[in-house]
Amino acid sequence: MLNLFPTMFLSLFAHALLRIVLGGIFIYLGCRHLFKDRASLQKTFAQHWPRLAPFLVRYFCVVEILIGGLIFVGAWTQVAAVAAMALSVKMLVLRKHFAHPAIPRPLFYVLVIGVSASLFITGAGAFAFDLPL
Repeated sequence: MLNLFPTMFLSLFAHALLRIVLGGIFIYLGCRHLFKDRASLQKTFAQHWPRLAPFLVRYFCVVEILIGGLIFVGAWTQVAAVAAMALSVKMLVLRKHFAHPAIPRPLFYVLVIGVSASLFITGAGAFAFDLPL
């Protein structure tokens, strides 16, 4: 099938757009979980790990912000994409244990796995700090 735009001179910007949007979403979720929903998330985590709940919530939020920052900037994009896929698989598996309104729905994590797999396979795209080997 023919493309509407036959010259694909902006193809590297597609990866950059995926990277910037996914990184921004992870940074937003991490900040929201850290500053707005931390107390209610601690109650949810305390049902399974009462003594570790404050540490685990902070750790979870910092990991989300770190993954989002690395993907957004384009530094170690493939490593951050693998970490995002691992976090998404973990959240899909443990979703029923941590039913909380602040945690996105399972479809979100399926989409994150798809975008992260694309970034892992194709690289960071334009305007990234990753250098092609």
